[in-house]
Amino acid sequence: MTPPTIKSAPAIEPLLSMNDVAAALNCSRRTLEAWRAGKRFPRPDAMIGRSPRWKPETVRDWIGQGGTK
Repeated sequence: MTPPTIKSAPAIEPLLSMNDVAAALNCSRRTLEAWRAGKRFPRPDAMIGRSPRWKPETVRDWIGQGGTK
């Protein structure tokens, strides 16, 4: 009898908070809030309570598309 095969779980990236995104983009939280209000930043991928959260992939895609342009 062969032992069961254990499959590894896919990597889980944490969701980024406003502070995480602002730090990654080297901008202030207020600047990020202004971009969101002006619809120049992607909508959050999730809301935890009233706190928006983004997947790192969403932020990377936004940067790849030119950011706030």
